Amino acid sequence: MFCIKCHHENTKVINSRPNKKHATVWRRRKCESCGATFTTTEVVATEGGLLSISDGKNVTPFSVSRSLLSIAPLLTAQETAPDDAYWLAMTAYEKALQTNDAVISSKELASIIFGVLERYDSTAALKYALDHHLTRMPSSRAKRPKASRS
Repeated sequence: MFCIKCHHENTKVINSRPNKKHATVWRRRKCESCGATFTTTEVVATEGGLLSISDGKNVTPFSVSRSLLSIAPLLTAQETAPDDAYWLAMTAYEKALQTNDAVISSKELASIIFGVLERYDSTAALKYALDHHLTRMPSSRAKRPKASRS
């Protein structure tokens, strides 16, 4: 990792902590040349790590971005939708990887995303189920985000 201040090629990791909820690692780095310290967050590269099959013919790389764009407009709490949608899409990606299949059908992927949404926002899950023609509907135990009071 290069230094963000002097662009020296060598930095040393002086502290590192994994995130307990997501596949990220927080690292504190120090430049060996100028001594500047800065923080980085390491995330798993998701593009191309998993393939998705749609309609049994077309194989495309899984895209967190596409998942994010399909989730964000559905969320009830729109003021936090971009961040929430990102972490929901990452959670769905991690769950899809846990299937240990290199290729996953678009229907199975939609079902995984639905399950993640169902636990977070039952209204968004219902909208997602309708958009993706899923037959399983949200359970009554799904949480709804608290409405913000303005």
